[in-house]
Amino acid sequence: MIALDFFKNVWLLEDVEPIMLLGEGTFHQVHGGFATNAPAEESEQRMKRMHDEYKAIRGKAFEAPVREPIYLGKLPPEARSFMKLSAENL
Repeated sequence: MIALDFFKNVWLLEDVEPIMLLGEGTFHQVHGGFATNAPAEESEQRMKRMHDEYKAIRGKAFEAPVREPIYLGKLPPEARSFMKLSAENL
């Protein structure tokens, strides 16, 4: 959640213009940590614990920032299904 907090704080800075590079992404290697490689039946419970911990630390639930970025680049065909899924879950 620290990475999400950092992202949110930077994204909302008034003197920063957010830019999204189409077709770029990040990933998290599966290494057996708390949030990765968990059995499906434990995933929901683990996510709830992380959200509860964030709320206990910050005093409120995490909310994704709402701010339209500048989009740069081309969206490769291989990324289109992922972009569609992301857009449908807004």
